[in-house]
Amino acid sequence: MAPVLFLFLMNAFADSLETIWESKGLERVQVVRASDEDFENGIGILALGCEVIYGHFARFGLEMHIGRTTKNVPALANEPFDGSIVQSVPVAENAPVEIHKPSWRERREASAERAKNKAELEKTRYFSLDQTQPIAVKDGFVTFTMHFKYLSSFISYNLRDDFDIDLRIKKAGQAMGALKHFFNNQAPYLHKAIPLNYYYGDARPGHFEKITTSS
Repeated sequence: MAPVLFLFLMNAFADSLETIWESKGLERVQVVRASDEDFENGIGILALGCEVIYGHFARFGLEMHIGRTTKNVPALANEPFDGSIVQSVPVAENAPVEIHKPSWRERREASAERAKNKAELEKTRYFSLDQTQPIAVKDGFVTFTMHFKYLSSFISYNLRDDFDIDLRIKKAGQAMGALKHFFNNQAPYLHKAIPLNYYYGDARPGHFEKITTSS
């Protein structure tokens, strides 16, 4: 599962966040303040118009923080998250688009600012998460928890991490014992006991022992 997640992360952010933003027909962002309750709970997500990508990560139970590298870098070390939530503003049809071509000096200053912000981000952690690891992308950065739980198993961003491996081996042995008992039954009703729910982590080793031959 970890290699699949790793490839998913790489593919999801291979393209520029700015490209994804433009593909959704969005031109600019509107910043709104989060509620006081969100501040108290340390909740804040700066979404760069990437609702689709965030939806994928939310399914994996990730605590995410997506942001654009700007002068006001969010969530710096030892500072509370500013609670800004970026909302998309649809582009009006046939609206005139002003194209500004930055000068050589502006491009140079912007490049220096991005390098400075990237250096700052590499030294920081998202304050509400103890274990985070940043992933730098072209237009921003992403941080998420090192370990998270998915379908009753812990998954790590590090492919070499053996976190929770002993527990997985133990559960696998219990699963095989339960399946052996089930398939040794004289007349099992397969349509009643397809063990998919076990693979999703909800069944117990004794679950299949209760299967009977009664209709």
